[in-house]
Amino acid sequence: MLEIGTMTQQIDAEPTRGLRRKPMLIAGWLAAFTATLHLFGGTPTLRPMLDAAIKEDLQLLLYACWHGISLVLAFSAAAFLVAARSGTATRHHSMIMMTSILWVAFGVVFIGVALLMSGPRMLLTLSQWSLLLPVGAIGLYGASAGPRPLVGA
Repeated sequence: MLEIGTMTQQIDAEPTRGLRRKPMLIAGWLAAFTATLHLFGGTPTLRPMLDAAIKEDLQLLLYACWHGISLVLAFSAAAFLVAARSGTATRHHSMIMMTSILWVAFGVVFIGVALLMSGPRMLLTLSQWSLLLPVGAIGLYGASAGPRPLVGA
């Protein structure tokens, strides 16, 4: 029969999927920069769309989507930074994988829209992909750490 203390030691000694801390920290700060840039630096981009002669319900939809994206960017930055702080905690692996995939997918959307709707010249105008893809890629790299034991978790 196993004692509780022995079982805890065995569980702690089993390898588990870890996270690399430095990439999580880099992804977190880059994501926080992107969220701040979106919220404050993007306002001049949003204002003409809100002032355009379109129906009020469409203006409010655009405004709500803008701030919804602001929240996604800010919360994902927080997710990366929380994962960086806790290190090898298995519970953050899925969250970081999904958040990273989301950032890569957002970047691909911007590239796709630019190329399909206007051609390569629009890649410089719709340049959001240049921040979205690196954050996602760095997050995926950080989540790809090999098996590591839980030490001091």
